[in-house]
Amino acid sequence: MKKLFFLMFGSMAAFGATMTMPGIAGIILSIGMAVDANVIIFERIKEELENLIHKNIDVVNYRESLRNSFKQNIKSTRICRTKKNLKQRFHH
Repeated sequence: MKKLFFLMFGSMAAFGATMTMPGIAGIILSIGMAVDANVIIFERIKEELENLIHKNIDVVNYRESLRNSFKQNIKSTRICRTKKNLKQRFHH
């Protein structure tokens, strides 16, 4: 986690960027999405370990969890685009 903040703030300093409230919200949202993806993956692995359905359990779980995480990120991207379009439409 320390490396993430060092990389983030170091790159901001290199480009001369400033920290704003929307920027802070974006950082928190990004961290939350990463944590959520990890929770989905580990919960799926735990379910499969309890059921012992598949022999190659790590590959199967990772693929299914990765698919769910990818769907979640696509959904978040669509929501962001919709909000941006609505903002542009009503703020002119």
